[in-house]
Amino acid sequence: MRRVLVVFQFAMSIALLIATGIVITQMQYARNIDLGYDKARNLTSNLPFFLPLWETYEPLKIELESHPDILSVVYSSRVPSMQNLDGSGYLKAGDTMDRDNVAAMADLKVDYQWFEHYGVNLLAGRYFRENERKIEMPSEDIPITLGSAILNEKAAKRFGWTPQEAVGQVLRQPMNRDMTMFVDRTIVGVVEDVHFSSLHDEIKATVFAEPNPRYGRSISVKLAAGDHSLAIDHFEKTWQRLIPGEPAQWQFLDDRFDALYRSEERQAQLFGMFAALAVMVATLGLFGLASFTTERRTKEIGIRKVMGAKVSDIVMLLTTDFTKLVLLANVLAWPVAYFGMQDWLTRFVYQAPITEWWWLFFVAGATALVIAWLTIAAQATRAAMSRPVLALRYE
Repeated sequence: MRRVLVVFQFAMSIALLIATGIVITQMQYARNIDLGYDKARNLTSNLPFFLPLWETYEPLKIELESHPDILSVVYSSRVPSMQNLDGSGYLKAGDTMDRDNVAAMADLKVDYQWFEHYGVNLLAGRYFRENERKIEMPSEDIPITLGSAILNEKAAKRFGWTPQEAVGQVLRQPMNRDMTMFVDRTIVGVVEDVHFSSLHDEIKATVFAEPNPRYGRSISVKLAAGDHSLAIDHFEKTWQRLIPGEPAQWQFLDDRFDALYRSEERQAQLFGMFAALAVMVATLGLFGLASFTTERRTKEIGIRKVMGAKVSDIVMLLTTDFTKLVLLANVLAWPVAYFGMQDWLTRFVYQAPITEWWWLFFVAGATALVIAWLTIAAQATRAAMSRPVLALRYE
C-alpha cells in the first residue's frame, strides 16, 4: 500500500506538471501567433448610438488626427478581440435568385483606411477609396444600388475563386426578406485571413463593406510609439468637447486580448499550485517510505558492508528500487496527461503544435526522478555510512 500511494502521488505530480506546461505553452502560442494585423498601441472606444454617425465621427477623426502623437483614427462595426457576430447573405451575380444559392457570410463594416491602419496584407486588387465609404441604400424606387466589397481569402475560396479571380466579380446582397432589393457589390480587393477574435474561434469568411449607422460604432486610435499620456489626454478632452455629457470610455487593444485568455491564465496558476502541492506530498511520502525501507534493511546493509560493498553500492541499491516506482508513475501519468490536455486543447480552434510541448513529458518525468533521488540520497547515504557493527547488533 505504501508503494501504491507513492506511485499514485508521483503520477499526479507528473501529470499536473505536464498540464501546467501545456497551458503555458498554449498561452505563449496565442500571444505570439501572427494575427494578420498590428494590434499594438491601439486605443479603442465606442461612439454613442443616439448621435448621427457621420456628424459625430468625422469631426472627431479630424480633431484627433491633428495631434502629433495620434497616427490615424478609423471606424469599424467591431474591433479586433470581439466576436464578429454580424452577418449577411450573398450570392454571385447571375445566379438564380433562390435562398439555396445565398451564402451566409460574416459582415464587417469598415472605414476606407481601416486596412492600412491595422496593416492587413492585401493579396489582390486594392483597398477601399474614400468615395466608396458612402453608398445609396436600395428602396422601392431604386431596388438595386451599387457598392464595393473586400473579401478575406476564406470568403473568396467559399465562392470558388482565387484572390486574383475574385477581383472584379460582383456579389449580390439581398437587403430584405422578399429578396426584391439588393446591393450589387463589386469586389475591389482580397486580403489575408486574420484572427479577428481569440484562438477559440475559427476564422470566418468575411465581407468587408462601407460603414453603416445600423451596425456597431467602434473607433480605433493608433498612437505613436513612446509616452501616450499626451495623446490620451487629447483624446479625452476632444471627446468631452465634441460629445458632451457622454463619458469617454476607452481601452487598449492589447488589454482586450489579454482578457480573452484570463480564464486560461487562472487555470495555469491553479495547475501550478496543485502541482507544487502534489510534489511536496509525494516527496514526503517517498521520504517516509525510504526511511521505513532503510530501517527494515539495516542488517542487510551491515552484512553487505562487511562483505565489501562500498557506500556508493549501497546508495545505488536503495535508489534503484525507488527509481522503478517513479518510472512506473511516469508510465501511468503520461497517457493521463496527454489525453486530458488533448481534451482541454479542443477549446481552441488553433492549437500549439505538438512539437512545441512534447518535450514537457520528459522534463516532468526527469524532474520527478531528480526529486526522488535527492529525497532518497540523504537517507540512503546515512544508512550506508553507518558502522557495520551497529547494523549487525540491530535487533
